[in-house]
Amino acid sequence: MVLVLAGLVSVVVGDVSAPVQEAATRLRIAQPTTPRPFTPDPLLHTAARLAVEHLLMAEHPRLDLERIEDMSSAKTTPRSRESVWDYPRPPRVELDDRRVVVMSGEIELATTTIAHRVLETSHPPVFYIPAQHVGWAHLKPNRHTTFCEYKGRANYFDLKGGAQVIRNVAWTYRTPSPGFEQLRDMVAFYPGKVDCYVEGVKVEPQAGDFYGGWITPEIDGPFKGGHGTTGW
Repeated sequence: MVLVLAGLVSVVVGDVSAPVQEAATRLRIAQPTTPRPFTPDPLLHTAARLAVEHLLMAEHPRLDLERIEDMSSAKTTPRSRESVWDYPRPPRVELDDRRVVVMSGEIELATTTIAHRVLETSHPPVFYIPAQHVGWAHLKPNRHTTFCEYKGRANYFDLKGGAQVIRNVAWTYRTPSPGFEQLRDMVAFYPGKVDCYVEGVKVEPQAGDFYGGWITPEIDGPFKGGHGTTGW
């Protein structure tokens, strides 16, 4: 196991830094036959961190080390449990200061810390992102529209990145109904069509292909959207 780990660190990181190579050398040292208490090795910790950063940079070249540090230092304070059955109807809109990131492969579609959540009975929250925090290069408006009895008419966007096209990946309210003016031109993404993260934790999508709710760890159901829940 130790020799395999040493090889992994060496293969993944290569000649990134002297500390990593020294750590790999330490791991190759023969282990004593008598068990001894485990003592954390700061150098091995550094090697592991560099290996993780190397893998992340290989998968997402646009991420810089500051961004990686931000993602790895997500808030650890647990949020209070929320039941979707305590949400009101008509829904309530509230500011959320957690870090929200939306990705499609290596394409960053949005990043913000001032999203707005729409909270409605039986639904996981929908996160709306300010237009200025959305990367518009890959989003193209289409002719698809839907109507919400509370928020008004929604207009939709397709995602176009190279040969990739994802229909109706996001939507916005250009002229929202009275009481929901704060959502004007904000953008919501379907977590079932792109990767959505809140404080570094990947969101689970609401069941079905219509509502687009974001299920984060503190949210309790059961949720509307699945089979047999139309009347909820």
